[in-house]
Amino acid sequence: MTNASLSLRERLLLAFADDTAPARAAENLKGVALVVFGPGSLLASIYLPGLLARGANVVLGVDDWSRTEEMSGIPVCTSAQLSAELARRVPAGTEVRAVDFTQNRYAQARFRALARHLGLPIHDLLELFAAYDCPGVYEPVLQYRARTMERADDWLAFAERLEDERSRETLYAVLLQRLQFDRRVLDSVMACPQDEYFGVSRAQSETFTIGTREHFVDCGAHTGTIVAKLLGATDWNVASVHAFEPDSQNYQALNKLMPYPLPFMHTHCAAVSDRSETLRFHQTGTMSSHVSASGGVEVPCVKLDDMVEDATFIKMDVEGFEPRTLRGAAQLIARAKPRMAIASYHYATDLLDVADMLREIVPEHRLHLRHHYSFFYDSIIYASPRDDWAPLTRAE
Repeated sequence: MTNASLSLRERLLLAFADDTAPARAAENLKGVALVVFGPGSLLASIYLPGLLARGANVVLGVDDWSRTEEMSGIPVCTSAQLSAELARRVPAGTEVRAVDFTQNRYAQARFRALARHLGLPIHDLLELFAAYDCPGVYEPVLQYRARTMERADDWLAFAERLEDERSRETLYAVLLQRLQFDRRVLDSVMACPQDEYFGVSRAQSETFTIGTREHFVDCGAHTGTIVAKLLGATDWNVASVHAFEPDSQNYQALNKLMPYPLPFMHTHCAAVSDRSETLRFHQTGTMSSHVSASGGVEVPCVKLDDMVEDATFIKMDVEGFEPRTLRGAAQLIARAKPRMAIASYHYATDLLDVADMLREIVPEHRLHLRHHYSFFYDSIIYASPRDDWAPLTRAE
């Protein structure tokens, strides 16, 4: 029986028993000449400089959509130029392999076809991360993988707690990506990125639909991306919004969403956790700002229980602080029984830790899992007291 004929669960069980993937990645990619497909992608802009600093030997980038001749110090050519550029830049007999940094299926299929045409072995960027032990989110990918491997029985038990088969298939694919360093396994399970946290169309949403009387709480509001989505989806018909964002630059942008003071809008320049305290914070003005002992600024940290009276919907993306934030909202959640959409991917055990905290606070809530991006992020746990994706009755 071939691996392709196995179910995702069967493949996952085999992967839990196989610890050779890191060695294969290092053997295939460490020290060899590399061609990067998609050097202008978001993932390349975030991760490629760090990989170069760790010694990745990238000799060329291939980009068919920009006219830039160099990215991150790497010469860039088009697909049509690649063969000639390799002959010109790489000594004959040198081993050359390609690494795919692209983020959509068309680009990935396009470059796989190019690699086949030129006889270039092609690898996923996660294999390169493994070869040089690069961080995926906040943990190095080898540590992320090892911590996932350690909890094999817990992952299988968690799968049985999920409400639907799609959630279980999503979990198996997310874990396989971590263990085998191959994003393609996500193709069959990935949910629409536009429906992350909630959808804007009641007729077509793959996740929660939004009501017009929501008491909405946004933990990790960034510049207001999700608040703006909420206001657009409801035509500004909401009962209340509490938005928490500790990064002062992001907080300023968040407040620019409101053209005039709105009685239902409450913004808070603070982090959220399970206690009121002051914490060191790594402030970047981006989505990756996070609490860190080495952070350059201090920020106030609050509990939702102390700040919010009612909630029908809680969205949470707080860079690995989700379990602590849930603990600090335990009274609110137990009382209001809101729907929740919680990011659960920043650290290897976040999915388990978030699910355990939810079971402790609201054991009757039903859990679904969806994944919205072709990388480690964005795995979201959707928790609701209802058995469907509709708003709470009092929020409709």
